[in-house]
Amino acid sequence: MAERRRKFEPEFREGAVRIVTETGTSIAEVAKDLGIYETTPANWVSRARQTGAALAGGGDEAERLRRENAQLKRDDNRSVLPVPWSADRPAASVFPLGLKATQVA
Repeated sequence: MAERRRKFEPEFREGAVRIVTETGTSIAEVAKDLGIYETTPANWVSRARQTGAALAGGGDEAERLRRENAQLKRDDNRSVLPVPWSADRPAASVFPLGLKATQVA
């Protein structure tokens, strides 16, 4: 006969998610400590991350990280060097000494 599914209180699920997200404890460790299968808290954490509930406690930190990430992306885009030649800028300006760019087949 099949085993009956266990139901967990919302407070229990939220507590497990909080342990994983705030302490950095692995899902496997939390599941072992709670005596449940690993997939159960993995589903809870995944669902919480999708809805943003896992970040509710650390909202200020999450917002700071979002701003920092956006700034790093802007800085990274500024560091990309332009292509040295294009249709508007002939290769002669890149090879000023009369050297020719070799064409690779």
